[in-house]
Amino acid sequence: MNCARRVNQRKGEEKKNTMASSSSSATVAVEKATSDLLMGPDWTMNIEICDSINSNHWQPKDVVKAVKKRIQHKSTKVQLLALTLLETMVKNCGDQVHFQIAERNILDEMIKIVRKKAHMQVRDKILILLDSWQEAFGGPGGKYPQYYWAYEELKMALIYVRPTAKGTFN
Repeated sequence: MNCARRVNQRKGEEKKNTMASSSSSATVAVEKATSDLLMGPDWTMNIEICDSINSNHWQPKDVVKAVKKRIQHKSTKVQLLALTLLETMVKNCGDQVHFQIAERNILDEMIKIVRKKAHMQVRDKILILLDSWQEAFGGPGGKYPQYYWAYEELKMALIYVRPTAKGTFN
């Protein structure tokens, strides 16, 4: 094996190791931000996670994957903290996170949770998030129609939808 090939092989291995370490540190941070031991959202940790995504320190897909696992957790508290973290990421991280949520089956998972007769607080949080996201992303003709269709799927399933801030029902 020539020297140039060995150097390129080492660079590839270093990149894989860095990506694996980035993925595991993102998972640890998400677990810390959504710990069952917290009394409420750890806003400092949530913003640090957003900053790490925005500075390209962590891959958005790794963070979204870790949040998805926490949304699936059996503890209502962990689910609510994960949904709050997800909301914070949508508001602070931009398109890279919006895309990952739309493409990584997070929306489908949120629908499943509501259909499984989730705790009322979790169900309400999911409905509020999906409603605000589908509106923010322009509905069925917007950039991410997946958000609209997720919300519509819940409505078509005859799930109670809370009144909007305008006092109307969706």
